[in-house]
Amino acid sequence: MLSITDLLDFIDLDPETVRIVGRATGLGDDDSVALARQLLASEDGIALIHHMYRDHPDIRQDATMDRDYHRFARKYPLPGAFPQP
Repeated sequence: MLSITDLLDFIDLDPETVRIVGRATGLGDDDSVALARQLLASEDGIALIHHMYRDHPDIRQDATMDRDYHRFARKYPLPGAFPQP
């Protein structure tokens, strides 16, 4: 189980991101935290988390999950979605 201290130690890591990584991979909490931290460290990893959200079967039916995805997308825009001039 994640504690608030664990999350505060990694301020960029929120429980929703850990939860979607866990759902997509079937990993436990500790492994989901480690993988989420690793994925957030690269553009490819951020893109992969976007896909984890969008490919989840409940994303369109679950308003909470949809809200969580939009919050994640604002915090971590999909790499390459807005090319720099």
